[in-house]
Amino acid sequence: MIGHSRYPSWAILSACLVVALGGIGWLSMTAQRLHRVEQRARGDTALQENARLALWRMDLAVTAMLERNAARPSWDSANPGSREPFELVHFEITPKGPTISSSIGPGKGQLEKLVNQLSWESLERISPQPALPAVALAQTSNPIAIQQQRNAIEFNARNRYVQQLPSQAVPPSLPGDAQPRPFLGPITAVWLGERLDTLALIRRVQVDGPESIEGCILDWPGIRKWLLEEIKDLLPAAQLEPRVTVGRIDDYLLAALPLRLIPGRLANPPEASPQFLPALVAAWIGILVAVSAAVALFFGTLSLSERRAAFVSAVTHELRTPLTTFRMYTEMLAQGMISKDQHAEYLETLHREANRLGHLVENVLAYARLQRAPKARKLERVDLAALLAREERRLSEHAAKAGMRMVIEGGAEAAAAVGDSMAIEQVLFNLVDNACKYARPAADPQIHVSVHRGRKHLELRVRDRGPGIPQDRARHLFQPFNKSSQEAASSAPGVGLGLALSRRLARAMGGDLRLEPTKDGACFVLALEPA
Repeated sequence: MIGHSRYPSWAILSACLVVALGGIGWLSMTAQRLHRVEQRARGDTALQENARLALWRMDLAVTAMLERNAARPSWDSANPGSREPFELVHFEITPKGPTISSSIGPGKGQLEKLVNQLSWESLERISPQPALPAVALAQTSNPIAIQQQRNAIEFNARNRYVQQLPSQAVPPSLPGDAQPRPFLGPITAVWLGERLDTLALIRRVQVDGPESIEGCILDWPGIRKWLLEEIKDLLPAAQLEPRVTVGRIDDYLLAALPLRLIPGRLANPPEASPQFLPALVAAWIGILVAVSAAVALFFGTLSLSERRAAFVSAVTHELRTPLTTFRMYTEMLAQGMISKDQHAEYLETLHREANRLGHLVENVLAYARLQRAPKARKLERVDLAALLAREERRLSEHAAKAGMRMVIEGGAEAAAAVGDSMAIEQVLFNLVDNACKYARPAADPQIHVSVHRGRKHLELRVRDRGPGIPQDRARHLFQPFNKSSQEAASSAPGVGLGLALSRRLARAMGGDLRLEPTKDGACFVLALEPA
């Protein structure tokens, strides 16, 4: 019945554990998913911030170069030796055709071929009209006029990204003017060539003669390398690619040049909540500890329940036999069915059964007291030789009733231990009582009690020559209530509480009780601290 009653309990415990661990696992997975989302969000935010900073840094570097170009009156009169970095070819386009002003650097033949393929119509469509009229700096020596012209040129350069409609553009010649008014248009960066892979700067110019378009072809690989070096600390894996179409809203576009920034990945992306993993591990450790404690408590409760059920069954069997003897013998004595010669025998039987019941009840009460209030016992100096001499008669009489004989051996007459004399007497009596029960059929019906001085303890040994204790039984020997009713019926009287109580008493005195292996019989050793 006890074994079958465990199945519903196991099913309930398993269901609870599955639900609890499943819920906690789902929460952990959700927390990890949110952690990854937060980490990606932090990484995207950091990437966007670095990309904006990189765009600002590149635009600032390019703007300085473009403003220096915009401040020059005209490229055809510029000194080739003072050209800006990354400038390869200067050219001028008029309705009559292209003219190359100067060219340097490798591959200039291919670049000059590209310039010769350009037409006025193709560049006129992409070159913006001048936003403000200007006068060539060389045409006046008035400092105020020169400063005004420089301001106009700078204004045009700073607004070169504004694409104005033709209706908003200022015509190069105003009504009423006898001659076309000179001007320098804003600089615009464009992509040229059939594959749109050549970066150039162009602007409309009119100084002395007809209107023309000045241009400058730039070293695009050199500019790309230069700009990427500028932002290497922010975006080490960034790339730049030409922008020939209108960019999307989420594109990273330069304002000064038609380029698109591909930011790549951050070298050290920020982590989200670095305490997350230790907290999750700590939470799981706590959960596993709690589950282990719950399972251990479940096992302990089941084991205790089974031991208590076995104890009740064994005690019931132990009480039934002497109570039956009491009832039968007292009825026979009351009805005068016993002869006078048998009176002494019957009274001795009743006395023996009463002592056995008293010993059983005393052990149960002592164990209950230790379980209810395991207080430290009052320890004192105990002379073991004197204690054995005092208990010899009692132990010998108890052994004689079982057909055994006590042998008190010397060897440590002056040995004194720290303990409780009443507890030592109770442990000694339980050990001798067990020897009387289980070693009765031995060929040598002697129970040896001796005191030995060990390396650290004083040892009180109780040994018999009986059949000994099987190894499988020895593992549970000191567990309380380890006898069922079947074992109690098939073995010597008792409920399996004496040895458990004796070990607890020994440890309460700072010592221990153990079973020592022997070739024959059983030997129990009570180890006590020497005084």
